[in-house]
Order: sequence, then structure tokens, then C-alpha cells
Amino acid sequence: MSEFLQLIQSYGVLGVLSVSGLLAVLGILAIRRRPHANARPDALDPAMATDVAHALAPRSLFSHLPFQSLLKRSQDEASLTEVPMFSEGDVRSPKGFLRLRSELETDGPQGVQGAGQIAMLIVGTYAAKQLPSMLQQFENAGAAKHVGVIYLLEFDAESRALCMSVIPDSFKTRVVEGAATYFPVGFSNASVERVYENDEMWRKDVEDQAALWLSKMQADTTPGLLLALVSPGGMAGLGRPALDAFKSRYPYLPVYLVTILDNKPQIRRRFPVMRQLYLSDGTVRGAIVCDNTRNFRDADSGIACLFAGLTSASWVGDRPMNLWNSIGLVFSEDCPERVATLSVWIEQLPVYQQPHPQMPSSSRRYAKTDHLVEKALRGIRAVVEQPSLQALPLEPARDDSTLICLVIAPVDAEELRDVAAGVEQRLGPWLARTGCQLSIQFASIGAHVSETSEVPFSVILLQPIAESAEALDDLARGTRLPDAKFQRRVPYTFVALGTQKPPISTNGVAQSPEVPA
Repeated sequence: MSEFLQLIQSYGVLGVLSVSGLLAVLGILAIRRRPHANARPDALDPAMATDVAHALAPRSLFSHLPFQSLLKRSQDEASLTEVPMFSEGDVRSPKGFLRLRSELETDGPQGVQGAGQIAMLIVGTYAAKQLPSMLQQFENAGAAKHVGVIYLLEFDAESRALCMSVIPDSFKTRVVEGAATYFPVGFSNASVERVYENDEMWRKDVEDQAALWLSKMQADTTPGLLLALVSPGGMAGLGRPALDAFKSRYPYLPVYLVTILDNKPQIRRRFPVMRQLYLSDGTVRGAIVCDNTRNFRDADSGIACLFAGLTSASWVGDRPMNLWNSIGLVFSEDCPERVATLSVWIEQLPVYQQPHPQMPSSSRRYAKTDHLVEKALRGIRAVVEQPSLQALPLEPARDDSTLICLVIAPVDAEELRDVAAGVEQRLGPWLARTGCQLSIQFASIGAHVSETSEVPFSVILLQPIAESAEALDDLARGTRLPDAKFQRRVPYTFVALGTQKPPISTNGVAQSPEVPA
């Protein structure tokens, strides 16, 4: 009996030692094999599971334990720790990037019905050439519903047909074409006075077409304002009867004029007559004027984007302002028939196809957030501080007048909203120093991004002119020279002192040599 008890005690001691040894081995392995940094807390490390299996040899003694299934399960769970950062259906942009908006994304926010449309009066060749790009921007901004009925008053049949062929299809049914039987090529740069001398040849045609335009307008739309885009030549005379017909039907709606000072001296000198025709009796609330002797391409781009951008800007930003209110602040009723102009700043934004190596390939394109913020900060300050960017070389108003600064980026509207708030916050100290009444608006307008490495990024400032409309007359006649601060800087060629030629004597008078440009 005593031998049996001694045997039991020996096996008990061995059992305790075995368990203690096993626990010690497991502790050492636990210290050596730490869990992966990204591992789930309930996932068993595959390496530890392997060491445990070896430590518990011989396997035959533990064949009833599911080590093989445990090992496989631990390996499967460990694989879950390497979660892919991006998936095919993921709509998030990677950190530091913004998804670019394609020109094919033409839908506006849900619930937008376009109540309160922009009626348009398009007069002459300049206006007909500007219309397609303007309508394209409305479509790219998802604001096509805000465009009302358009009266395309262009007598030149080829120019009118070309305009109709390139405007987006969604607008073609909204256009009333203006033509005259006796003037199939227009007025051949005749003056407004000469055009009015022969009004029996065209006035009835214009008035009948204007009646059709208004009939369609009141049947299909609820207009909020009239945008009159008028060429400065003889065709400008035709726009006034159509404008009077609109004001007769909608006397309470504002009319805004967009026109240019022509670069051709003969037509430019006629501008005072056109100005008197539109800005003398209170019919037009305000006019946006650009000078075609300056950077006309930037000015045309600004005009094309301005109204679509201000319409869609109410969908982005913490303090959005719609078109009706923003343009109404610039052309306040306190200053009737005020003249305003644009300052336009454009740079290219780099495009990235696959910012992160783990991202699946797709048609999406991206821009860096830092790039966009930096360009927005520089562009906003440039249009406010640099007179050389103005499309009209007259002194801008810097009293308590409201300036509208529109930042246009081909970026997803939801992602642009966060960027807009950050840009405004950064500009706070600068705005406090300048004292400008600057309303900064952001607009998301799609661009062609499929096969390009860059997309345009623009900042447009709509600012009133401090002087009256009569100052335009002096500028057009050439009796007023623009201040030097409105001229763009050009590179200078310096002449070494050793090679400089002495003054040339002409009739006994020393003439200073010209410095080559």
C-alpha cells in the first residue's frame, strides 16, 4: 500500500513539473512572439500557434486537440489584419487629394428645380461667339435648369448657324433665332445711326421675334433677371427694341448688360453712342464692360464662367450667396447704371491618376489639396491687389462696395466645401487688414480630365468701377490714357554701359537712344 502511494506521489510531482514546464515555455513564446501592430486583438499569431504545436510534442498524446484547424483559423484571421486601404466601390478620396469633377457630371444637387431662370438676349457676332462657352459652363456646373429662354439676335446667317451647331443640345429648344430677310449678312460694321436710318427694313422682324421670345418665356419659365450680351457694333441698335419689349412685360425684373470696348479703333470710337442707348434712362441696372485691347482671352473666359459659377456657388461654402443676391450687391440700387469689370487669374492644376499604389485602377482623377489651397490663396489676393489683371483700365471702387470673388475648381462639390472653409479662415487676417468688403464664393464646374495632365483653375473678381459710365466714353475715344499701373509688366533688356551708343544729334538736338524692349 505504501509503495502504491509513493508511485502516485511520484506521478503527481511529475505532472506538476510537466504543467509548470509547459506554462514556462508558453510564457517565453508569448514574450518572443508579440502580436502584429495592426492585428485584431482576438486573432492568434500564426507563428505562436506553430511554436505551441511544436512545444506540445509528441502529437500523438494530443491528437484529440484540433491544432491543425486552430492553425488554419489563426492564419485566416491574421490575414484579415492586412485590410486593403481602397476598394473598387470606395468613393473616398485618399488623404491629401480631391476628386476631380468630369465635364460629363452635369447633374446638380438633388431637389434643385431651377426656379427663377436667367433670360438671355444675345445681340451681334461677339455675343453669338460667347454664348456656346457660357452655356457649356452652365451644363458643366449642373446648373442648366437655371437658364431660361434665349433670343439669339444675329442677322449673319452663317454666324448664327455656327452658334446653334456648337451650343449643348439641352439648350437648343430654348433658343429663338433672330433673322431679317433683307440683311442676311448683318450690317457690315455700319454705325448705330446708319442702322436706325433703315429701321423699316428690320424693326418689324425684331419685334415679332421678341414677341415669340416673351411668349415662350412666360409659358415655360419664371425668369429672375435678364442678361443682355450685346456686341458694340451696329447690331447693338437692334437689341434696344427687344430690351424694351422685355421691360414692358417684366418691368420689375433687373437687366444686366455685358459688352466690350472693341479693339478696332473705328468701332471703339462709336462706343459712346451705344453707351447712351443702354445706360442713360435707368432700363439697365448695371453693366459689365471689358476692354478687348487688353487680355481678351482671360476676360472671355471670365464672362463664360461668371454666371454659371455664381449660380452654382450657392451649393458650396459655409456662407453661400446665389446669383441674384451677389450681382445685386455689386449693382446696388443706390448706384444706378453702375459699371463693373472683371479681374481674372488662371493657372493650371496638376492631375493625378492613381495617387496611392493600393488604389484600384479607375477612370477617376485627382488633384492635391495643397495645390488647390495654395492657388486659391494666391489667386484671390492677385485679383484684388493687381490692377494689371483688370479687364478695364479704370479705377476700381474700394469704398464700402461689395466685391464678388469667385473661385472655380473642377473638384467634387462635397470635397470642395471643406477646402473652401479652410481657405476663408486662412484669409481672415488679410481681409481684416485690407478692409475690403469681399464675398468669396466657390463653384464646382466640371472640366475635361480624361486624358489631360492639367486642368484650369481660375479666380474671377467682379468689382465696380469708382468712376461714372461717362469715363468709358473718354477711354473709347482715346482722350484718356490708362494709368501705368494697369499695364502688365514686361521683361526689360538691359544694355551694358560699354556698349551703349551716345545720343544721336538730329537738327542740333540730342535725342536719347531707345532702350530695346
